[in-house]
Amino acid sequence: MNIQSEMFDEILVLRPYGRLDRARAPELEELVRTALAEGVLRIVFDFSLIDYMSSDGLRVVLNTGNRLRALKGRIAVAGLGTDVRALFDVSGVFSLYSGFETLDQAIAFVRQDPPAATT
Repeated sequence: MNIQSEMFDEILVLRPYGRLDRARAPELEELVRTALAEGVLRIVFDFSLIDYMSSDGLRVVLNTGNRLRALKGRIAVAGLGTDVRALFDVSGVFSLYSGFETLDQAIAFVRQDPPAATT
């Protein structure tokens, strides 16, 4: 699997393509870990080029969201095909993180200020 990465201002867009499974999820996880260590707080996953995603790929999204929430960052996913959307629906990810049809919508969402912390 190859992963395209691109910065749009302060937003990192990660666009894996092919299969995102147990063998390939660690590569995406490492890119996220490096980005967070470098101070990136806004990440969009564009899954429009994914043929297949296993629960290992889903775990990367969940872990990224948890880390970003702790850092007061933002996350969104875009370009979900039918099978990947079904995986996200069944797992309840959309109750935690926002999914969008287009990359532009996802970028606009993460550009917004994060919600104020509640006490």
